[in-house]
Amino acid sequence: MKNLTTICLIVLLLMVVGLACKNNPLAKYTKQYHCTIEGEPEPTTSEDYGIRAAKHLEKNNYSAAFDECAFGAISEAIRLDPTNADALALRGFLYKARAAIYRENDARAWKTSLELALDDLNEAIRLAPDRPDFYETRISIYDEDGFLDNSGVEIMEDLTKAIELSPPGKSLILLYVKRGDSHFFYKNYENAVKDFTEAIKLEPTNEELYSKRSEAYQKLGKTDLSVEDDMKVSQLKDEKESKDNPSNTTTDKSSNNRKIPKTISGGVLNGKATNLVKPPYPAAARAVRASGAVNVQVLIDESGRVVSARAVSGHPLLRLAAEQAAQASKFSPTLLSGQPVNVTGVIVYNFVP
Repeated sequence: MKNLTTICLIVLLLMVVGLACKNNPLAKYTKQYHCTIEGEPEPTTSEDYGIRAAKHLEKNNYSAAFDECAFGAISEAIRLDPTNADALALRGFLYKARAAIYRENDARAWKTSLELALDDLNEAIRLAPDRPDFYETRISIYDEDGFLDNSGVEIMEDLTKAIELSPPGKSLILLYVKRGDSHFFYKNYENAVKDFTEAIKLEPTNEELYSKRSEAYQKLGKTDLSVEDDMKVSQLKDEKESKDNPSNTTTDKSSNNRKIPKTISGGVLNGKATNLVKPPYPAAARAVRASGAVNVQVLIDESGRVVSARAVSGHPLLRLAAEQAAQASKFSPTLLSGQPVNVTGVIVYNFVP
């Protein structure tokens, strides 16, 4: 009799624990939510439980950490209405948050949580295929390092679908950038340029976008276009600095009213130098076989002297040497209608190990 009692107790405990599991057939008959919010009435419908889940997340300042009460509420919303696509997408997000708890200590539980997250997002997208945010959440699951092998195709497909469905705005810019980064990673530089260009159309004052496109142009061997983007980066940085520090803008209020020389763009300046200093190959860069082009944005005064040099692209271990070489280079004075002018442009240094 004692053994029977023990067996019954074990079975009961297994049932209680199992009721919380998504794959347990009894879960659909058992209430999944056991929390309360002071002053709030008990939810009754699937929509009510969805709202309750959102309130729990709000109380936790929408932290990325797993929220047990929000999870219970959204699971109850799905129990009451298995076709609630919003609830399925949110539970998928919460399963992903739960996976983070297990990542370091329980690989099996981590993977299971991500599989459940993916199941929910797949169903949500099946029910509501026109929701770009659902695809974005599924991308974040595919993107989990070590979860799925060769998920690049699925990520690109979801990025493309999300881009097609998203209205103009910050979210669409981020999607173009993410797809552009993916193209760049897979060495599809032409398509990377296209995506970064679309992002620039939406946010033409974002210097990071020009920098990304410059790197893609550099990989394609389109140095002139890469330099143009690097110059745009410098221009945007200067404009931002002038806006943030208006007292530092160049004005001439001296009594002699000397005319400040005009500044023109000279593009790639390598061929215009009277003495183009070649940079040494840094030992640290050579040790790791760092190589490639470094674009240095320079400002040349009316006498042909380089007054500023700043590397705007290239391997970090190569930039300082390139800047120092550019700073030491010399140019002939540039005249415009007989008047000396400042020149801004780019010196390109190619480092080969």
